[in-house]
Amino acid sequence: MAVNVQCPGCFSAVSMPQEKLGGKVKCRTCGQVFVAKGGESSAGAKGTRSGGKGSSGRSKKSKPGSSNQLGFLAAVGAVVVLGIGGYAFFGRGGGDAVPAAPGAPAQASATPPGAAAPATGIGATEAGAIGSSAASVPAGTVWNVVDPPKDPLEWTRTLDVQIALPEGETKRTVPELPSPFLATSNNNGFTVLDLRSTAPVKHVDFPAKRTYGTSALSPNGQHFATSGFEIPKSAPGAGRADPSTFPPSRIQIVSVATGAVVADVETPLGIPMVQWMEFRSPTELVAMGITKEQKWAAAVLGLDGKVLRSLPVPVIFDEPRLTPGGKYLLVLGTFGMPPHPLVAIDLDSGQLLGSAATHDDVYRPLSLTDMAFSADGRQVAILQRYDDAFRVLVLSAADGKKVRQITIPGDSKEILSKRVGGPKGLEWHPDGRHLVLFDGLVVDAESGNVATDLGNVRETTSDTYALGYAIVATETVYNKTIRSSVIQIPQAPAPSTPLQ
Repeated sequence: MAVNVQCPGCFSAVSMPQEKLGGKVKCRTCGQVFVAKGGESSAGAKGTRSGGKGSSGRSKKSKPGSSNQLGFLAAVGAVVVLGIGGYAFFGRGGGDAVPAAPGAPAQASATPPGAAAPATGIGATEAGAIGSSAASVPAGTVWNVVDPPKDPLEWTRTLDVQIALPEGETKRTVPELPSPFLATSNNNGFTVLDLRSTAPVKHVDFPAKRTYGTSALSPNGQHFATSGFEIPKSAPGAGRADPSTFPPSRIQIVSVATGAVVADVETPLGIPMVQWMEFRSPTELVAMGITKEQKWAAAVLGLDGKVLRSLPVPVIFDEPRLTPGGKYLLVLGTFGMPPHPLVAIDLDSGQLLGSAATHDDVYRPLSLTDMAFSADGRQVAILQRYDDAFRVLVLSAADGKKVRQITIPGDSKEILSKRVGGPKGLEWHPDGRHLVLFDGLVVDAESGNVATDLGNVRETTSDTYALGYAIVATETVYNKTIRSSVIQIPQAPAPSTPLQ
């Protein structure tokens, strides 16, 4: 009889004959060799493997506590300290299944005995359990993350303004949910701007002097959250110390209207530093980071800073994105080589719903650089970089199946050399028919043909953010930020023309 044992490196469920318990087994997901202990029966309930071509490669992920992972942890800390973004997309192999939560039993197939197995499309994988409840996904549950925005952004005003950035506030924070608000900040304070007006909404000085890292702005512009910490004086090398030696950072939530601190709490779940956080609603904040035990962890917090739900994340990941309504969190697993699974987490229940494969080609993309949801929340687009071109894979949010894949012609390196893509390299136009790529290239979401090229932002920008109907472009001179430009993206782009 076959039993499932859990890999101590990546927490994947590994199926093996019961008589081999006590012997060594190699994890198909991360490649770690470990001694198989315990195990639960998996008779007739093998995990569903990713259906995408080339998705069964093997990963060379190191064991917990190894020098490789310690180096990775230190690198993540340096990223936060210095404010540098980076992606960990290279390695060998790829995962076969969604890892189970630490200590949770392996999930059995949701298909009743004798019933036909559900279609997996491009590669929906086994659903697992995550969070404090460690509850199993109910039988018949499918990967469905359709989540339209609760407050659709109605922004029809013609915008042609220059917004001067506050002196020295070069960091910008943009809500993931539909919002016209933008925040600029530094270690002294922050300013909130409403892009429907040329006047700043409010400037607030931070009451505590810290090194501020990750920040988030509520979609209604009423609360600003940031994580702050002090680097120990004994830390060897500025920005290069082992983050595990830092005192725990603190999350501070400030009322924009009054400037009052409504919460100042130590980061939850033993996270020394917060690597990512976003407001999922006007009153709830999601924070993620790496614990001192080198495991990803996440929590949903209220405005008072109290933990509402714990969300342990059992895989190394990147590119977290909220669905437009804030109900689900999607992350790209980054262990091994692409294709990386697109993992969905229900933020209401804390359950790991499952995942979808991110490509079905024979040739693997070099990297997955960004993803974005359509305005109605029914489709998700993933930007893929290949040797010769960029492609956009569009998946259905209802079942994770491939809807289409479009190619942006031209050499990838040449495109990147001519266009400086900011943190938001891909956005979905509010009309639902077009995608906004890099810093102002509007393409047809069906064909990939260029509809509009806002070339006037290409030469002078270093960062670009697509907000509703507008692009915010920052002009720099000798690495000094001069101003932000709000440029309207046409609501009815011109007829599509081939990209030259």
